[in-house]
Amino acid sequence: MIKKAYRTIIFLILINSWGSVAQTVDAAAFDKQFRSFWSSTISELNEASFSVKKLKTQIHKGKNITLYELNSYANIKIHIYVSEPIKEGKYETRIMFWPFGKRDYSFDWFLKDGFMQQRNTINVRVDNRGQGLSRDVIPNERFILNGIGKKETYVYRGVFMDVVRAVDFISEHKKSNGVIVVFGNSQGGMLALVASALNPKVDIAIVRIPFFAGIEYYNRDRWPMDWILSTSEYQRGITQKEQLNILAYYDVKNFAKLLKIPVYIGVGENDPITPYRAILKAFSNIKNSNKMIYVVSPCDIHGFKSNSEEKISALFLKNELKKIYKDKGIE
Repeated sequence: MIKKAYRTIIFLILINSWGSVAQTVDAAAFDKQFRSFWSSTISELNEASFSVKKLKTQIHKGKNITLYELNSYANIKIHIYVSEPIKEGKYETRIMFWPFGKRDYSFDWFLKDGFMQQRNTINVRVDNRGQGLSRDVIPNERFILNGIGKKETYVYRGVFMDVVRAVDFISEHKKSNGVIVVFGNSQGGMLALVASALNPKVDIAIVRIPFFAGIEYYNRDRWPMDWILSTSEYQRGITQKEQLNILAYYDVKNFAKLLKIPVYIGVGENDPITPYRAILKAFSNIKNSNKMIYVVSPCDIHGFKSNSEEKISALFLKNELKKIYKDKGIE
């Protein structure tokens, strides 16, 4: 498995060294519109000052875990869980974004969560709008279809601003040493990459099988594209082409062009939801040389059956953190 992964990396490095094909006029125009759209969206987000409310806090096994309510884009309330070491000092921050799926929303669950119990780090989990405790503000049912008929109204416009605001919020933590690492798989991987592209405070992204990466390569006869495109045509009265043009503003491959930090991506060779070649397209758009893609093979599920990938990502993270700590002069 490792040999296949490294062959992929070497191949992509060679592509980057030869240079890329010049953009067409249309592609260049889209890139400009894409950047303008998200720049103006961030400006809208920043017009609303922080409104923070502490809902609950509890000490557990040497860490203080706190639940906050925070206002975000369009003044939607989201929820953020922060686990900080009780001991005074400065610590690295690690943020984990959620994938799709049901889970336990109780505060007690976070007291047992292995990620939140990591020692000597500030650990954060974010309930973006429509999910987790924040699911009441926007219905979770048919979540990814919410407002999808226009790029200005699509639910992920607000979701992406939620993750940008979450990074801004935690960067001001009194115990932060200024180093922020984001994590996530599937939808969480998408959010981690978007947060990294739109918020310069993120230092490293460690993601797995990111959702909505290279959308044009998704199987149109399988979820989610069959669901999205069929409802677009019959319920919203727009063509599949028009819908895909809207989704381009939410495609990770376009955010990848903005990434300037070390990025690790794990992917399954035959993932039925997020195709390997789709993620590869997004990966190739990352111009930063500190990047790695690890291909798990054989793998025909949306996820990984073994922990071999975790060992590779951990090594990548360790090496990149060492460089960042040195560059920032942090002991």
